[in-house]
Amino acid sequence: MKERKKIVIGHLGEVGRAIAVIFKADYGIDKNRFDELMQGIPLSEMDKSWQEFEWDKYECVVHICIPFMKNYVGIVVDYMKKIKPVLTLIHTTCKVGTTRKIYEATDMPVVHCPINGRHPNMVKDIMTYKMFVGAIIEEHGQRACEYIEWHGLNTYLCETPEITELSKIASTELIRVNIEFYQKMKRKIRRLGLNWAEYIAFMQEIVEKGKTYNRVYQRAGKIDTKFSGKHCISKNKKLLEELDE
Repeated sequence: MKERKKIVIGHLGEVGRAIAVIFKADYGIDKNRFDELMQGIPLSEMDKSWQEFEWDKYECVVHICIPFMKNYVGIVVDYMKKIKPVLTLIHTTCKVGTTRKIYEATDMPVVHCPINGRHPNMVKDIMTYKMFVGAIIEEHGQRACEYIEWHGLNTYLCETPEITELSKIASTELIRVNIEFYQKMKRKIRRLGLNWAEYIAFMQEIVEKGKTYNRVYQRAGKIDTKFSGKHCISKNKKLLEELDE
């Protein structure tokens, strides 16, 4: 049985560094740099580039943490064809359909596992959230979940990588919308000469203690429900819009 090695491609970035710690990576590759991260090959062999290293001696699991770019698919495919991993986990926030293109080009086990976390506390945050696994082949997804859970994380297996790719993009869009909303409200409050700190205190009380409001997220499956003009949400939206008239 071959010895397992864990490789992080993109290990110098915020996400890559965190993934290397959580999954106890053996090696890291960044722009053709080949670094020993934990306990790997003898230092005498480290002069070899990653392309020259005899990867077929090992059972490799690869974590992809490089940023999404125009030629992303080709770059990842090149790494996979050279290393020939038994499993590849893509952590990149990428365009919907990317993981499937990589699978079709390699015919190797690959899943999409987006990262949830803030940069200052990346390791802790990643360990806190469930890691959603989007798989094309269910067996590959189950294999990925077992591997991830062995390292102390909870998982959620999804039917396709497209849903995890889209959900990750949507999560950042939700942050943007919330920030824009608060920016909009701050402008209104300043224009009306009101107290911004008092507004924040009011909103924090709702967020921290308002269980009724939190249930909105639990009812996300009913999001297609249309609000009538008589619904309080519709009426309150109108009140907010009137401030700009």
